[in-house]
Amino acid sequence: MAELLDASWLASAQGQSCIDEASQIADALTAITRLRKSHSTTEPSRITQAVSQAVLRKKLEDRWNISGADFLLTEDGLEQASRPLVSRYRAQWIKDHFGQNAHVLDMTWLRVRCLSNGTSRFTSHVP
Repeated sequence: MAELLDASWLASAQGQSCIDEASQIADALTAITRLRKSHSTTEPSRITQAVSQAVLRKKLEDRWNISGADFLLTEDGLEQASRPLVSRYRAQWIKDHFGQNAHVLDMTWLRVRCLSNGTSRFTSHVP
């Protein structure tokens, strides 16, 4: 069974710090090793998730040329996501066929905004 994404921790200041630190290290295994040493009180599974987020954000940035800083991603979600051009085409098609009042919500992405009080709010991102 796949491990659940600890979205609350990843969206926290500590989680974001770990993701940012991991982003500075080219090799995932090296990043995990370094972060486990520098964040020794953090659960190893959280370190692994932070490194995974750094890797996925890099893939997003390379693939679509957009910043991944505001996203929590999954491998499946990133692989299945339509490119922005395709998403816009599909949205326009729906609008053309169902009228100007048709609503399109692309739930491919889950965007996390860290609020000042430490809570997380999840919103969809429409390109």
